[in-house]
Amino acid sequence: TGTYLPEMPPGTPKHDFFGDIHIRRAFAHLVNHTAYLEAAFLGEAIWPSSIIIDGLKYHNPDQQFYQYDLNEALREFKLAFGGTEENPGPAYTQGFFVHLIYTTGYTMRQKYCEMLEYTLETALREKDPNFKGEGRVLGLWGYVIRLLCIARQLSNWMVGWVADFADAD
Repeated sequence: TGTYLPEMPPGTPKHDFFGDIHIRRAFAHLVNHTAYLEAAFLGEAIWPSSIIIDGLKYHNPDQQFYQYDLNEALREFKLAFGGTEENPGPAYTQGFFVHLIYTTGYTMRQKYCEMLEYTLETALREKDPNFKGEGRVLGLWGYVIRLLCIARQLSNWMVGWVADFADAD
C-alpha cells in the first residue's frame, strides 16, 4: 500500500495512519518552510498561514501555523495512537514506513518530499536515536496516483496549490 505501519490499537484501521491528529501535527512540524521556499522557489514565495493571503479581505497577519520544530514533531509522534510522553505509542516505539508520493514533473512537490524524507531519516534520528520513522520519495504519474486513490491504496500524496486571485481591491 506504500505505507508500513506498526501494530495499531484495536479498531484502528491501518489505512488511516494520518487519521490520528498527532501524526498530522508531527508531519506539519517536519519541514523547514524557509529552506523549502528557498530550494523550491528560489526564495520568491511566501508560506501563507491560511488560504486567505495578504491583500484579501479577512486576512489575519497574526494567524498561527505550524513551525519547523523537531522536538515538537517527536513529542507528537510519541502521543499518536494513545501514547504519552512517558509511554509512547506504536508510531514512535515500533516505527513506520511511508512513501512520500508526488506527481512526476513537479519539482516543487519533489523538493517537499525530499525534505520530509531527510527529516524523518536523518534529522529526527540525530535528535533521538530511538525514533524509527522512515520515508521514501516516489514520483508517479498523475493518473497512477488517481487510480491508487480510487483503490484506497495511498495514505498520502503531495499536492500543491498556486492560487490565482483576482485583484483584492
